[in-house]
Amino acid sequence: MEPAVSKKTGFDVAGNIVAPLAVILMEVFWVYPWLIWSRELEVFPWDHTPLNIFSLLVLIISSYVITRFIPSTTMLMKWAKLAMVLFLIGIIIHLEYTPGMIPFSGEWLKHMSQLVFDSFTTLHPVIPAITASVYLCWRGMSIAGSSTFSSDIYRSFLFGLIGVILLIIIWAAGLGTDSSLISLAGLYIAGFFFFGLLALAMGNFLNVRQKLLREQSAPLSSRRWLTILFAVIGGMVLVGFGIASLFSPELIEQATSAFGDIVSRLNYALEYLIVPIGYIFEVLWYIMAFIFNLLRSKNTFEDFKFPEFGEIEGFEEAPPPPASDFDYMIIVKWAVVILLVAFVVFLLYKAVKRFQSKYSDSGVEEYSESLWSWLGFTADIRMFFSRLFESWFGSRIKRLRSRLASVGRAETAYPDDMDIREIYRHILEETGEAGFKHLSYETPYEYAGRLDASVPGINEQVDDITELYVNARYGESRLKEWETEHANVLFRLLRRILHKPERKPGEPFVS
Repeated sequence: MEPAVSKKTGFDVAGNIVAPLAVILMEVFWVYPWLIWSRELEVFPWDHTPLNIFSLLVLIISSYVITRFIPSTTMLMKWAKLAMVLFLIGIIIHLEYTPGMIPFSGEWLKHMSQLVFDSFTTLHPVIPAITASVYLCWRGMSIAGSSTFSSDIYRSFLFGLIGVILLIIIWAAGLGTDSSLISLAGLYIAGFFFFGLLALAMGNFLNVRQKLLREQSAPLSSRRWLTILFAVIGGMVLVGFGIASLFSPELIEQATSAFGDIVSRLNYALEYLIVPIGYIFEVLWYIMAFIFNLLRSKNTFEDFKFPEFGEIEGFEEAPPPPASDFDYMIIVKWAVVILLVAFVVFLLYKAVKRFQSKYSDSGVEEYSESLWSWLGFTADIRMFFSRLFESWFGSRIKRLRSRLASVGRAETAYPDDMDIREIYRHILEETGEAGFKHLSYETPYEYAGRLDASVPGINEQVDDITELYVNARYGESRLKEWETEHANVLFRLLRRILHKPERKPGEPFVS
């Protein structure tokens, strides 16, 4: 039995990571400005944002991952996933408001209940924090469980756009010119439009790719179109950001301050990454010196001393406070590190591709085998994409087209977007009418084997559909959109084979 289609393809980065992440960030970047507005409003007695943006990201991404990748085969698993999300909300609220207490203890529950009850007279920031947490967790679970992801993007963007417009109106009515919306929340609103437009573009991209697969065409190159989308949408947002900054100098100051803060913290993280490596090399140096001294003299034990972690120069116990005038040499250092990492990745990528091309080009005479040949490198890249997209999808669809042209034409009586269970049910009906009724004691694999032995030329279609059905029915795995399209194509081909014009019902099949 041939392996299933799902085992021959790679992970769909565009559909499983980029598109959901764009929707997730779009949700966060329109919710967080509302929390900033609550901080600035004099009616609310607090001077800090109810939740920081990192907590919001943790909440929505974690709820998405829990719902998307943990199977819910039973009702108990569904309740367990809901309990995990509620537990996550409690942990985030605990870290923000009660770091000194034991989370979910009696004292903690009593304290949180008292805060909620007191909010009926004097509103506490924990109320908008809980509200935002519940909403974002619900959105993360909805995004993960949506079967019509592409169409849901428009509703999410429209809902967020209405939220941003209401925020602008309420901000102007409540705060006036005392507090600038652009200087305080301009970056986040720009982020909402960037990720919102990216999510809309990704939804259209996924729809176009689905239509191409329905028409039995080769799929689009995700990497190429993602680069174009990022460039176009990023350019639009940057132009709008530049125009807005002309009317608000505070926006430039906020962007510069935020950039300096990010760079300083990245520099501190780089120290944490590099210092342990230097520590290891220093220990190795001491060990080598100890061995050399041991070979020269016996009395060397008291001369050997391991370095203390605090003895390493340049290590700081706490991150330096970000300064408004940050050192631009930090950018140069990070650029050098990124270039070195990119150079190493480039060499590894080139070596792997040449190793793969050794098997693909077997029997072809090589005229140049230089490791630094740009012609060979570009040939490797073309070969990689050709094997990944054209050689798999293209050859398989071409083979299906040729076989569809060689068999009889059956009238289409089924929709083209059936799910795998519906397809398998119709296969049982069609094969039963052809004289191969499914027996009650037969497993799907046993029935597929009987069909393969009885009807020539259908083993590939029957085996692939059976494997997809078993994975979806018993393995609780979610089929990709292109796999469902592929199963519909296989079903139409199988049905035409079963209804050849030259064969009458009841007659045996011949090759």
